[in-house]
Amino acid sequence: MDYNLQDTIAAIATAYGEAAISIIRLSGKKAISLTETFFSKSLQNSQSHTIKYGQILNKKKEIIDNVLLLIMKSPNSYTKEDCIEIHCHGGILITKKVFETVLKAGARAANPGEFTFRAYKNGKIDLSQAEAIQQLIHAKSELAAKEASKQLNGRLAEAIKSFQKRLLDTYAIFEAYVDFPEDDLDIYDEKKNFVYLEDIIKDMKKLNDTFDDGGKSLFETSKFILVGSPNVGKSSIMNLLIGEDRSIITDIPGTTTDVIKENINIKDVNLQIIDTAGIRQATTRIEEEGIKKTKENIALSDFILLVLDNTNKLNEEDEKLIKSYDSEKTIIIYNKIDLNKKILKRDNSNITYFSAKTQEGLSKLKEMMRQMMLKKMPSKEGVLITNVRHKKAIEQAIEYAEKVLIGMKKKISLECLIIDIKRSLSFLSSIIEIDIDEEVLDLIFSKFCIGK
Repeated sequence: MDYNLQDTIAAIATAYGEAAISIIRLSGKKAISLTETFFSKSLQNSQSHTIKYGQILNKKKEIIDNVLLLIMKSPNSYTKEDCIEIHCHGGILITKKVFETVLKAGARAANPGEFTFRAYKNGKIDLSQAEAIQQLIHAKSELAAKEASKQLNGRLAEAIKSFQKRLLDTYAIFEAYVDFPEDDLDIYDEKKNFVYLEDIIKDMKKLNDTFDDGGKSLFETSKFILVGSPNVGKSSIMNLLIGEDRSIITDIPGTTTDVIKENINIKDVNLQIIDTAGIRQATTRIEEEGIKKTKENIALSDFILLVLDNTNKLNEEDEKLIKSYDSEKTIIIYNKIDLNKKILKRDNSNITYFSAKTQEGLSKLKEMMRQMMLKKMPSKEGVLITNVRHKKAIEQAIEYAEKVLIGMKKKISLECLIIDIKRSLSFLSSIIEIDIDEEVLDLIFSKFCIGK
């Protein structure tokens, strides 16, 4: 994308639609002077972070809207440039007319993420903080928002800079020894330097492991799939969990032939419920295709909600289903306890008893799902890797640092080892600094909404 830093950019920063107010943002060297051409009051002598009440005027000096204008002067703004925020009435038409007036005055419509890109380019935030802003916007749980906030406040950058400093210590020792071999420097203690570098690698690996130990789960939507024979009540349970009649319910076996998905939030976690066709010997080609889709979605799901009929004895298919799923990732739901109060006991801690008719057991089922999902979440406080790009960069930094260790064991010349240390440092830098491929920047900022 074309991120011309010389342009003054503008965007509607609030969601499209009818609301109490809409916010239009401008950023750039001419943000204030452009705004003066369509605002009813002078802005040149205004203090930064002040608000003015006035009117947006068209070229004929007719009033388009009464607005509040926020003035934020460089460098004390989100982008470190002069910024203006126009708070107008929130109708779709009036917002569009105000925005068109801004563009006609000479501003350019901003690209996705361009305000944050400028904040990054102007040194207000590093690249990991820019990505944290995106994660914070899309966080679907309190845990995810908390972790994004930590990264936005520089916790990850601190950890990366610590690794860089320690690697630079090793680099400096190697460089000094190579440059001044005749001085018989005593700083190059091979054993001590080996252990020092080994400790850095261990700490980098420890941080990198947090991705698989729960970091990646914070910003993923875990999938719970309803599985069972036809007519055990999967669709009824689906409707109760999401709070609306989404799945069709009948007494006819095989009604559900397609996959139905809905997202829900249980307290502080976000998850997806998937209703599927009942598993049995199909009687029609449509049902056969539905069962095929069920099995495909089971393979892609994180957790299983296995629904059984508490009014019937378990048949061979039920027993096969129970044995085929990981008990740590499966909740067995005995449904229809309103018709049969006799509880079928089994040796499994993840069992609950349910009535889709009376809703008995609904709260307990939701809490079991929440607790099962929380087990995937990080168990430790501290810095976490939640971003695939960061994980790959640290892995490559580790790879080149390990090459240095191998080289030291093999007595390879320090000149060659210095090259690998520099490569390791470069991959760490790519997480937070601006020395990075433009294609990577496009990939990161293109995911932002326009106006951020």
